[in-house]
Amino acid sequence: MSSTTLPAGKRLPAPDPLHRGPAPQRLWRRAKRACIGSFWMVGGACIILYAALLIYDLVARIEIDSAVVGGAVEPLKAPAAGRVSALSAGPNETFAAGTVLFRVEDPDLEQAIGLQRVAVERASNDLKLDEAKLAAERARRDDWVANQRLEIEKTKALIAELSTQQDLLTKRCAELSDQLRRGLTLNWRLYDAQDKLMATRQGLSPARGALKEQETELELALSGQGIDGIEVIGRLAEMTEDVAHAKKELALSEEALHVLLRREAQAASVAAGPGRVLRVLRLPGSQVQAGDTVAVIERGARRFIYAYLTQDEVGRISVGDVVDIFLTAQRIYTRARVSGIERAGAYLDDVETRYDWRDNRDNPQRLTDRDRTARVTLDFEDADQNAAQAIANVGTPVVVSFSRRWDGMLPGFSAMTSARQGK
Repeated sequence: MSSTTLPAGKRLPAPDPLHRGPAPQRLWRRAKRACIGSFWMVGGACIILYAALLIYDLVARIEIDSAVVGGAVEPLKAPAAGRVSALSAGPNETFAAGTVLFRVEDPDLEQAIGLQRVAVERASNDLKLDEAKLAAERARRDDWVANQRLEIEKTKALIAELSTQQDLLTKRCAELSDQLRRGLTLNWRLYDAQDKLMATRQGLSPARGALKEQETELELALSGQGIDGIEVIGRLAEMTEDVAHAKKELALSEEALHVLLRREAQAASVAAGPGRVLRVLRLPGSQVQAGDTVAVIERGARRFIYAYLTQDEVGRISVGDVVDIFLTAQRIYTRARVSGIERAGAYLDDVETRYDWRDNRDNPQRLTDRDRTARVTLDFEDADQNAAQAIANVGTPVVVSFSRRWDGMLPGFSAMTSARQGK
């Protein structure tokens, strides 16, 4: 083996690190460097994108989680003092218009209603008894009247018969007197006819008196008066007065019962419209006073959203803006529209009338610009109202993303100032 000697002062060149070692090791090193470089490039791009999103969110969007689904919420108060009955609908259950939600039972009132029902029943029975007595007496009066009319007819027939006999006998006496003057008859014939005429006249006069008396008694009986101690006619007026008095007593008893029933009806809470029970504050059988809150209900009205912003954030939105909302409980995304902005809305204390944001509400320290004291009302789209009422219950938390407005704030203020000065 031959050896090569280098001249004095010269060295071998340094070996190339890329060509150091076998070929597989060089490929691994290159791949490793490419992977590390790609990782740092992707990581840097992600950081840049995240920073861009943060800047975009800070500059172009306002995202808050201090929002809640609202509705027409109101308390159900006890109309009277007493014991609460079971509610006809439980929590999160719906009810229809006219439904009796609960009653306040008063033992004293229930006892008074029971006693008054007994009094009405007693008065009704007394009236029925008096009417039966009056009907019986009227039947007896009618029988007497019928008999009296029959007697009058008999008396009239007797008078008619006697009158006919009187006329015939008068004519017979006249004929016999004429025949006696001419000697054609005997005296005893005339005397016999005159005796019969006298007897007929004596019977006719009492009959006419009896007829007049009978007709007078009939007229008095029909007018409700009595005569000559007729018992049935004398008691009829008294019984008629008893029936009238019994009717008055029954009417007074029924009116008193109606007053008690109206008090009982006023002790019931009736739904004026459809809705849903949110919370039950008093269990069945609890004792309450008039005005105590028994339950909290939601009227069947449109759903909306209350969003609470800081004073700086509320100046960056406008009425009519379309916002993105996220119902966290249902994991649903949708949109809504700004319908109202109240800069001092969070200062209002609407106790038990709607769900409210109470952050720092009871803090004795003075509220700052970082506190959410402005209230923004958002309305669901018309197409989403039915779904919102079925899915989003009142009190559901919501995350809202507003578009931050930068344009036209200071220039608009300047334009208004210039217009005011021009006037």
